[in-house]
Amino acid sequence: MLRSEKRARSLEKDSWRSLQRNSEFSVENHGPLAWHVRAGRISEAAQKILAAPDRFLEQTTLLKRGSGTTIGGGGGLVLKRYNFRSDRVLKDLFRHSKGLKAYRKAYHLELAGIPTAAALAAAEERHFGLRWRSFFLMTEIAPAQNLRWCVPDRAKLEAAARLIAHLHREGFSHADLKPDNILLDAEERAFIVDVDALCFVGRLSAQQVEADLEPFFRAASEFGDFLRAHRKEFFDRYEAARACSNPSAPYIAPKD
Repeated sequence: MLRSEKRARSLEKDSWRSLQRNSEFSVENHGPLAWHVRAGRISEAAQKILAAPDRFLEQTTLLKRGSGTTIGGGGGLVLKRYNFRSDRVLKDLFRHSKGLKAYRKAYHLELAGIPTAAALAAAEERHFGLRWRSFFLMTEIAPAQNLRWCVPDRAKLEAAARLIAHLHREGFSHADLKPDNILLDAEERAFIVDVDALCFVGRLSAQQVEADLEPFFRAASEFGDFLRAHRKEFFDRYEAARACSNPSAPYIAPKD
């Protein structure tokens, strides 16, 4: 346990490389935006988004339009814009923007081998020294199906259990775990797609695990016939994956 926790903390330290200039990451200036980018991972289509992110959101299919965030996707790319919040101006003077945080967290997940959309770039926009908005560009997971429509499909629930177990094994807590935030690809691999509520804590207590899982169960029960038996089945697979050296491995039911 101590060895795995030490490894997890080492990966968290390595994730900060994504906000530095080195062989893997660089900074590109496009107008008022300084983009942190993955070296060698920015396609021609991605370059156009870096040059005009708002235009991309205006011309593409919107996946979400909210007061806090706007998300649009197309051509294998997804852009998330964190909109201006007047109540956060002073706080934002002393912390990284949500866009840069999401970029680093996604890279951290990648280092830990946890499936998520690959981080490509992030930037923040400032006016008069104040942070105004920020952006996070990632790859699209396609074709994909939202887990909310899959409950209580046992095979898909098993994939979600392995994913959440993997998160917890690697020292991550997620305050907004719900079927909406888990996607399944064509091979029924589960991906975590919302990293804003993700927090690295190193080692989760039993109370933290319960706090993570309860919203998931509550949300799952709203979208399907999520019975007590399904909950027990989920826990069986979750515990097996937490104890396994490879949490992504298929679940093998114990013999009677």
